[in-house]
Amino acid sequence: PAPSPRSYTALRDEAVKLFNSLQQLELEQDPVPLMQGILQTCLDLPPLVDEIYCQLVKQTTEPPAPGGQGDLHYWQLLTCMSCTFLPSLPVLRFLRFHLDRTESRFPASEMAKYACFIREAL
Repeated sequence: PAPSPRSYTALRDEAVKLFNSLQQLELEQDPVPLMQGILQTCLDLPPLVDEIYCQLVKQTTEPPAPGGQGDLHYWQLLTCMSCTFLPSLPVLRFLRFHLDRTESRFPASEMAKYACFIREAL
């Protein structure tokens, strides 16, 4: 059955909340509670998994401070996502391209290590 407008609105609202949480993640001293909340939302609302993957790819592409604390928080969440949720095939292809690109642009960096681990986890 097609989703009702109400559930679609709720899902869209949750996507906006997740986006706002991701924006905060970069600045958090202790990112674990925020990461746990994002992972729990993805567990409760599986349709948002691909959305979070896409947002994390966006946040880890051309970061203002590559390898900085905020950037690594995104990579840590992306690592947790890859060990918990499988993205759809189109998003998986996009993610693999992003991981390859990161490893080639930042070899031997912390980001490249995360990218390598994530690829193996998927």
